[in-house]
Amino acid sequence: MVKRIRESDEGFSLVELLLVLALLGLVLSLGFTAYALGTKMYSRSADQAMVQQQERYLIEFLPRELRYAYDVELFASLEEVPVLEDSQTILYSDTRGVWQKEAGSDARLVLAAEQAAGDIVFRRQEGTGTLVVGYRVALNRRSPAADYKEVPVRLFNSELTEGASVDQWAGVIRYTK
Repeated sequence: MVKRIRESDEGFSLVELLLVLALLGLVLSLGFTAYALGTKMYSRSADQAMVQQQERYLIEFLPRELRYAYDVELFASLEEVPVLEDSQTILYSDTRGVWQKEAGSDARLVLAAEQAAGDIVFRRQEGTGTLVVGYRVALNRRSPAADYKEVPVRLFNSELTEGASVDQWAGVIRYTK
């Protein structure tokens, strides 16, 4: 006895096949859209977490480094800084990150600008002995100077030299530890 696999000889119509393919395409496109949205949100949150981590590092590093400094001077650019004497240090930032250079040694990278750009500037608060450190950490360097966040650092061992203007940000700070 021959066993038949199908009870009837009727197949699927072209309309039924097209309907199944259309539904399958719709489900797959919704799935890929959800996947793309999820990866985009993950990437954005990872970038935000990295920026926040670098910002936290700067907020902790700068006051710790500068609070007990003395002979503090601000300079508009790195070219204006005279040769460093013993125990003097400078802090500055450029396109590669935030740098610290001590007398007699090479500059070391404090905060690399690999994924996010870090930038610092300085100014003095008139009559208070407080150094205001402006910083920004962003995924790009196109953010305007108004986006700087400020960290006031009370200098315990010195007053700032009067050479730097109160109203302008300086790009380099020289100090002695």
